[in-house]
Amino acid sequence: MRDRTDKKGFFRRRLTLGNAVILSLFLHLVFVIGSELSLPDFYTPPDEILDRKKPTVVQRVRITAAPKPPAPPPGPRFISSLTPSEKKPAAPAPDKKTEPLPRLPQESAADVTEDASTQADNAVAKPSEDAAPIPAPAEPAPAFPIQIRATLELRVNSLTASAEQRWVMEGLDYSITMNAKKFGFKAQLESEGEIGPDGGLLPRDYRMKINDRIRTFSEFRNGTLRYGKPSGIKSASLPAAPQDMISLPFHVAVTFNGSPQTIMVSSGKNLYEIRLVLDAEETLKLPVGTLRTLHLRGERFNPSDGTLLTGYEVWLAPDYLNYPVKFVGRTGNGDVVEYRVTQLEIEGKSVLGDPTDHVITPEGDDIPAWLKNRVDESGDDIPAPSLTTP
Repeated sequence: MRDRTDKKGFFRRRLTLGNAVILSLFLHLVFVIGSELSLPDFYTPPDEILDRKKPTVVQRVRITAAPKPPAPPPGPRFISSLTPSEKKPAAPAPDKKTEPLPRLPQESAADVTEDASTQADNAVAKPSEDAAPIPAPAEPAPAFPIQIRATLELRVNSLTASAEQRWVMEGLDYSITMNAKKFGFKAQLESEGEIGPDGGLLPRDYRMKINDRIRTFSEFRNGTLRYGKPSGIKSASLPAAPQDMISLPFHVAVTFNGSPQTIMVSSGKNLYEIRLVLDAEETLKLPVGTLRTLHLRGERFNPSDGTLLTGYEVWLAPDYLNYPVKFVGRTGNGDVVEYRVTQLEIEGKSVLGDPTDHVITPEGDDIPAWLKNRVDESGDDIPAPSLTTP
């Protein structure tokens, strides 16, 4: 009992950089971040692919929340102070003197009959363009939901955890949160921003917290990105707001139309480019059910040093508004990280999984010996945060 208390007390006093990154990886952050620990291999039975074919139609999902109606144009408004009984009736308009219309030359009945016959013949011989069949309008893109809540199963090495993800829209503003707990620690990610003219996400603020203390952040204002740790803030001039750790999957969900994408992403620590291409349409059998998915393959490119990391895979579910139901990625050391959805609610209605199901963590939530050894060997402590939440 004392041994367990000592181990947990050790972790409460000291959270190393390596362990913080592992916790962040649990939140499917490996799209844009690498691990600083080398983890042992593990084997996860692959999900079954029941069918695989070339995609025929890829329909984009769009956010359809409308902006507020414009305010009426400025100007004085005149309102009579008289009551209806006091208002005087309007004076009748004076009679206008009308002039007789000039008489047109009369046509004979034969001329009228001939003109009518000629018009009828022309109508048959030369049909009007207006009579041509009108093509049916394109089917409108399905609307992305206002509220989403999902539970994710996360795996790194032999470790498993569950995370709760929430998406909320108000007007054209969005908010995303993700929370996970492991080894007595609480990791929280927050992203806030707005919807851009093209329907994509424009993040303003991103924060990753460990036990309510900011670990990394990014904020975009007037073409300038400020990002980094509280102890070392960096800045960069960018033409548009980059995606962040948790806005990226939603941005892909509402902008992907089948064409390759290159997306700038800020991890809060670095800037990367994510490149995604459509590989196939797959019928994927997951523990939560059998789903029709779009399988995307991707890579991560770092413009600053030219490094390229492959091995990223995303499965979007078109029948669930392109929600990313599965992700597989690799850390900077080549370790495999995976997440899959175990429960999904859209607009408050459960559409996948059992809401009462939860991922079972090891009894007592003990810290594995291999992880504790790596923590003991690491001397990097997280500095005390000096940045307040905007």
